[in-house]
Amino acid sequence: MAILGVDIGGYKIKAGMVGKDGKVSKKISIFTEAEKGKRAVIRNVLAALEHLDDGNVTGIGVGIPGIVDPDGKILFTPNVPLQGAALRNALRKRYRVKIAFGNDADNFVRAIQRFGQARGKKNIIGLTLGTGVGSGVIIDGKIFSRNGAPELGHTTIKFDAKPVGNYRNTGCIESFIGRKRFPKDPLEVYRKGMAGDAASRRIYEQYGMYLGVAIANFVNTFNPDIVVLGGQIRKAYPLFRESMKKEVRKRSLFPTVIIKSELRDAGLVGAGLLVMIWI
Repeated sequence: MAILGVDIGGYKIKAGMVGKDGKVSKKISIFTEAEKGKRAVIRNVLAALEHLDDGNVTGIGVGIPGIVDPDGKILFTPNVPLQGAALRNALRKRYRVKIAFGNDADNFVRAIQRFGQARGKKNIIGLTLGTGVGSGVIIDGKIFSRNGAPELGHTTIKFDAKPVGNYRNTGCIESFIGRKRFPKDPLEVYRKGMAGDAASRRIYEQYGMYLGVAIANFVNTFNPDIVVLGGQIRKAYPLFRESMKKEVRKRSLFPTVIIKSELRDAGLVGAGLLVMIWI
């Protein structure tokens, strides 16, 4: 049985073969090329799968960075031009196997509950920090999802903020710490910060402050056992950890644990889990 997982990000598309043990093999990562439009993104998804296809594929799980219904209809993707795209049809033309779609952050939180540091926890918030801020929530051991909600990255932290980019909700957390808020590649800023660059360190201190305000809101709403941070920007955790935790301590009503995910390829693993429950 060969299950392929695909994790579509605003910057890169990752794909790999996902085993029942949560291990990912034969991985590939290619640029999303979101700026080129829907056709380019779909073409790149198909190219990633073709690279992995060994003729024994039994299922494909796809993580979408936005709102997608169980039938694969893409309803809202703020950072990738896939809204209304016929991605499911494109996959169906090439693969006669089970294909399942899910929100990328929901996939992430499923993976960390099953194979990561949140194993055994009943109430979990997973946040994916990258081009945007994705969120997955598990309550009483089950994923909480209703017609695409919750989208915690689009909750307001500054009601009178000036509009930025294509965000429907002015002043949302994603508009303050999404990729577009960085002067250059966030990981380049991270590397300079780790090397001692003061300006880069200040950028991440502010990042942590905004993230901490948001997390405090989430903690006050859900009172989770644990908050797990994933996504590419989690690598900069040492630079924003203290400013983030300072805000959480100041604002939250309940104690909680906040950690950086150590599960490799969690988005791919979660995408694979979408299919595993069916075959």
